Amino acid sequence: MVTIYDIAKQANTSAVTVSLALRNSKRVSESTRQKIHEIAREYGYRPNPLARGLVGAKTKTIAFVFNFSSNELSHDLSYMEYFHAIAQAAAERGYKIYFHSSTEAIPIEKLIEDISLHRVDGMVLGTELTDSDREILRKTDIPTVIVGRDIRGKKLTSVSTDDYDGIRQAVEHLLSLGHKRIAFVGKSSRETAIARYESYRETMSQAGIPIDDELIIETSYDMDAGEYAGRKLGELENPPTAVVAASDLLAIGIISGLKHKGLKVPDDVSVTGYDNLHISQFTVPALTTIDLLRMESGKIVIDALLGLITGKREGEKIRTEVKLIVRDSTRRITRREERREKSEERGEKRET
Repeated sequence: MVTIYDIAKQANTSAVTVSLALRNSKRVSESTRQKIHEIAREYGYRPNPLARGLVGAKTKTIAFVFNFSSNELSHDLSYMEYFHAIAQAAAERGYKIYFHSSTEAIPIEKLIEDISLHRVDGMVLGTELTDSDREILRKTDIPTVIVGRDIRGKKLTSVSTDDYDGIRQAVEHLLSLGHKRIAFVGKSSRETAIARYESYRETMSQAGIPIDDELIIETSYDMDAGEYAGRKLGELENPPTAVVAASDLLAIGIISGLKHKGLKVPDDVSVTGYDNLHISQFTVPALTTIDLLRMESGKIVIDALLGLITGKREGEKIRTEVKLIVRDSTRRITRREERREKSEERGEKRET
């Protein structure tokens, strides 16, 4: 009996593409669909009714797809904790989670083909996106919730934390403690990083505090990058009295880097993180950070995905709340630090 694999070999394409073409999916170009249908007719292909029934049946399985390198996954505790929250929410609703990752990020089109072979009902996706990736995802037949990216389609919902509000809360907390010379670590081209950096700049500006470019450090989100940033800030002639880090791992590294330059947290420099990882409450000092409320967010993700799977909801953009958690890594500015800041301000005015 002729199978879709025989047709795929003749058409020089994948079995997934053949399956989609035979179902007249718009994900396959018109020319490719016609070619595959011609080969199917030539070979006398007849679909297996049982197999077709299985394809259309619900498997009660959801794919959690981390489309970054396995090296990034091993360092990204935030995604791992998010996976736990999503898996728990799925289990409460009678669904299993299939975890998908690779040694390197793969093209979105290839990723969708891979996921199609596993017959999942839908997927939760974490990935960077190009403009062409966005167009492909908007047309996907697989019900999908993408986390941390601002995009939607008929079967595509995005769920993002309110990164702007999170950094605003962190900066306003430091301002309330008397800090003005506040650094930001974690500027980058990542979509989430852009929102966090813009929030820092705008919140400082609204407080009437000019941005000092030497206090802005562009980095990735890991501890090694934080260590580097902490040392760099500690080497400044006039170090900051506070630092806003774009992730908890960055903050932990910053604390270590500052320590190597003879600066203690929070005695000399206050530091805030972002994520509220489980380990942040056990660092020394315990980390003031932004809680992403992952358990609540995990339920929102799964409910949105099940809405797409059942056809009760269409694609939408959802923004989840965040909350400031105050611990021991921040404190009110000391008189000595305040005098240093005022002295620096007077120096700037004289230069002007």
